[in-house]
Amino acid sequence: MQHIDLATLTEADAHAYLDQECIAATRAELAAGLATGATRRRFMRYAATHRANAIALSNHIYGEPSPDLLSMSDDELLAALEA
Repeated sequence: MQHIDLATLTEADAHAYLDQECIAATRAELAAGLATGATRRRFMRYAATHRANAIALSNHIYGEPSPDLLSMSDDELLAALEA
């Protein structure tokens, strides 16, 4: 897996890497759903790593989410989105 230095990324590169990380996380989750045992655990680790990279890239592009947003429940978030 490639190390991404957020300090040197252009915005276009950050968006491209974000898309790649989301795709990689989804693929790893799908593979984990089909696998069992040690193989499943390995794919789950891959998925977690790609999700962490996607979150770091998203925070780099859009900024950190506000503490108010992070403290909301799922129902509160959905209600806020619908408003």
